[in-house]
Amino acid sequence: MKLPVVLLTLFVPFLLQAESQLETELAKVKTAISEADDILAANQKDPKTAIPHEVLAESEAVLIVKLEGAAIGIGGYGGTGIAMVNNIDNWSPPAVYSVTGGSLGIEIGGTETDLIAVYMNKKSLKSLYDKSIKWGVGLSVKAGPIGGTASANQWKDADILVYRVYKGIKLGVSFSGGSLDFNEELNAALYEEPSITANDIFGLRVPMPAEAKDITDELRKLSYEDSSLSK
Repeated sequence: MKLPVVLLTLFVPFLLQAESQLETELAKVKTAISEADDILAANQKDPKTAIPHEVLAESEAVLIVKLEGAAIGIGGYGGTGIAMVNNIDNWSPPAVYSVTGGSLGIEIGGTETDLIAVYMNKKSLKSLYDKSIKWGVGLSVKAGPIGGTASANQWKDADILVYRVYKGIKLGVSFSGGSLDFNEELNAALYEEPSITANDIFGLRVPMPAEAKDITDELRKLSYEDSSLSK
């Protein structure tokens, strides 16, 4: 049955708007994944910031996000990033998160910084499954060890280890306020599943997006191929 011309005239603009919104969301996700790949590569190239292989091998998850905002340095920031869970011999597809508000212990004014948070135990990992949490609340957050070998007393007692590739600012490791939100719209756009959850993504119930292959391959290499340790 053909729709009346009047209905088609009303309906088509909504379809075009929805399609345009989906394209915008997909572009934002692809940018977040590409930026996370660049952030990890830049961090590992610099011995002053590189995460030791054994830390990644022992980790439960990694969150990589670019933070931006004119208010950085006086307590405000925001950004979009991705988290991936360590599945012993591989890494999960990425889940997209939004970070907003609060303070990250930033000491010098600036406009952006790249942040890597390494989740070291089940307690911290659990927070990634919530739709929205207060960033770092109830978790022990420390600056992560860098370079070759990390001694146990440097990181085994931390819930989250923080690394950064900063641009124009110095980032501390204190967390105050702000939220980490599972971005339902962006995850739905990436996986073409309107009601997708973090459990679906981290539980490997979705295919690996082509855009995420490089960063998950790099994490696998850093965690296992370059380390004799296993979880």
